[in-house]
Amino acid sequence: MPTTFLSYSSWNLRRAEYLYDLLLQIDRTTVWVDWATCGQVDDWRERVAPAIRDADNFIALVTPEYEKSENCRFEHGHASNASKRTIAVSDSHTVAAFDHTVQWTEHLVGNLMRLLVPGGPQQK
Repeated sequence: MPTTFLSYSSWNLRRAEYLYDLLLQIDRTTVWVDWATCGQVDDWRERVAPAIRDADNFIALVTPEYEKSENCRFEHGHASNASKRTIAVSDSHTVAAFDHTVQWTEHLVGNLMRLLVPGGPQQK
């Protein structure tokens, strides 16, 4: 089962929680996310690095806060160095102005399934 590492700035917790909930709708993937510490403990890098290394996909919830965060830059750099498939979800168009309609949610989940799950729904 493919795994996905969700990277976000703690300033964007609500948005990350919403994206996480959408990702959980994809029943053929698991999501690893650090809700508890967000880089606030000494062993954070030692816990996050293996999770990134072991993940099949890396999703970055890109916001201005994300780009300024040393921890987020570490996660993204580690994913890049490990040649992880990286999917950037941009705050400006998809996350900041969530349209909570079922149609929009199904569209986003369908698109993520095509990216994350081998053999997921094919684009029409």
